[in-house]
Formats: sequence, structure tokens, C-alpha cells
Amino acid sequence: MNIRPLDQIRPRLLFCLALLLSTAAMPSSANTIDDTLRISGIQGGLVVVINDEQLVSEIQVNDSYLVQGLFEDEASKASVREKLEASGVYGAVTVKSWRGDKLPYLDNMVNLIIAEDHAAASLEEIFRVLAPHGVLLSKKELELKDSIFIGGWHKAVKPW
Repeated sequence: MNIRPLDQIRPRLLFCLALLLSTAAMPSSANTIDDTLRISGIQGGLVVVINDEQLVSEIQVNDSYLVQGLFEDEASKASVREKLEASGVYGAVTVKSWRGDKLPYLDNMVNLIIAEDHAAASLEEIFRVLAPHGVLLSKKELELKDSIFIGGWHKAVKPW
């Protein structure tokens, strides 16, 4: 059995540790709403965020966007509305109660849907309300042949 002295192993250990720490610090997903909007490629229009308090609370959009957060939980909706009013963005960003299943929008109306877990509504329902070239971003894997994984999001684009 050949055991190397610690002095011979130390440089390799330090290299491996440095490599491990540097990759752990690299962002593997979209960390901000700006990153998320950039990943979507959507430049404006109606953005719907499903059941994500943090994302809706932190969203700061320009005049190109109208944002609506949908919440199944009344307490979450009330909490987010309070934060939005305090930050002065309520109006361009609104919240609404939602019971799941059917999304409260007309066909082809929404430009971007952001959902940690899109399972609250069927993919058929999501694609009903998405406009042509509209985007779905979900943290949960999409079982669609044309979806891609980018910046921590599964992305699908509705065809024309």
C-alpha cells in the first residue's frame, strides 16, 4: 500500500476545495425578477405570477408591464397586497384570489406566466390564456417536447 505524505496531497486538496467553493458560489438559477424577466424574453404586456408571494412582492416593473399575482390562499394575497401598497407599486402590480383550475383570463391574453409549480392549472389551461409566443416559466419540470431549462426555470413558448 502506497501512502503519500500529506505535503504531496495538500496542493491537490486545496485545488479541489477551491474548485468546489467557486462552483457553489455561482448562481444556478434566476435570483431576481430582472433575471426572470430576461430569461422569459418578454418585453412587456400582461404578466401573471401564480402563488409566489416573494416574486410578486419584489417585482418592480416599468410601464411596459402589467402584473397580476394569483393566490389560492387569502392570507398570502392580503400580505402581498399590503407590501405592494407600502412600496407604492400597487396598481401596476395587483393581486387576485384564485380557486385553481380555470385561469381568469380570455384566450390568448397573457404574455408571461410565472409559476413555481404550474400544477395549480393544467398545461392546457395555461396555453389557452397565453398569447401566441407567450411564455410559461415554471420551477417544476414541463412535460413538453419544446421546453428548455434555463437559469433555474423550465421555459415553454406557445407557438403562433
